[in-house]
Amino acid sequence: MRRIVSRHGQLPSVPLPFFVRSVGYNEASYKWHEEVPGERKNFFQLFWTLEGRGQVITEYAKFQVGPGWVFFHLPGEKHDHQCISPGKLWRYYWLTLDGTGGKNFFLAYGFPNTGFYAGECPSHLFLELESRLKKRTHYAERHAISLAAEIFALAGGRLEEQKKFDLVKEFIQQAH
Repeated sequence: MRRIVSRHGQLPSVPLPFFVRSVGYNEASYKWHEEVPGERKNFFQLFWTLEGRGQVITEYAKFQVGPGWVFFHLPGEKHDHQCISPGKLWRYYWLTLDGTGGKNFFLAYGFPNTGFYAGECPSHLFLELESRLKKRTHYAERHAISLAAEIFALAGGRLEEQKKFDLVKEFIQQAH
């Protein structure tokens, strides 16, 4: 199942430094693969995994993501994803930003350009973002930016969850 709400080809009705271009949800079955050249993706994308596992290949790295993991693509970067969880769907939400300030706005958060653990996906915020994009009012366009900012803030992790994850990660590394 794939769901997309998009402003593709439409600029916001109010002048904004950037705007939420689209938001969506995807369920990918085992071995599903999507590869899109960077020149076809001239906007920022963020993905947040709900369940299952995916493999992501970028110019910088090849990595795997699972539940609670976030990854992103900057404008012009190759988009190469594959579901690697046998018998289980790779389910995730995603959003895109467009406009001159979107990339810098996101980069200011200082996230690594490989996948990272962020905790439980705030599905309700992605659903609210869908609702805002459908309304296309001045308020909805401005509010969509604040919802994206809240999603980015949560992607920074909740301190307690990150500490717990770091301890588990350290334990696994020492066991090998």
